[in-house]
Amino acid sequence: MDAFIKDAEQILETAGNAEGPAEHLIAVLRSGSVRILSETTGWSLPALAAEYGASAVYRVVRRARQVRVEAWSFGRTCVLTRELPAPSHPFLQLLLPAICAI
Repeated sequence: MDAFIKDAEQILETAGNAEGPAEHLIAVLRSGSVRILSETTGWSLPALAAEYGASAVYRVVRRARQVRVEAWSFGRTCVLTRELPAPSHPFLQLLLPAICAI
C-alpha cells in the first residue's frame, strides 16, 4: 500500500481513539521531522505545505461523532472519515453489570 494513504489511515485511527483539539494539522517536513499545528483554519493544504516546507500535510477535524482526515502530498489528495461511537453514560456503565447479573 502507498505510504501516503497508509499514513492517512493511521492518523485517522489514532484521531478516532484520542481526545484532542477540534482541528489540527500534521505536517511532514522534507527534512523528515513532523510538526503538529493548530489554528490552520482558512489555509489550503497546498499553501500550508509551501509555508512549512512539508512534503505531506494532514488536516484532522473532529466534529460531533465524526473524525475526518484531509491529506495532501505534491498534488495528490485523499479524504478519510470515520464515525465515532456514541459516548456511553457513566451511570449506564455502573447499571449494566447489575442488570446482566439478574
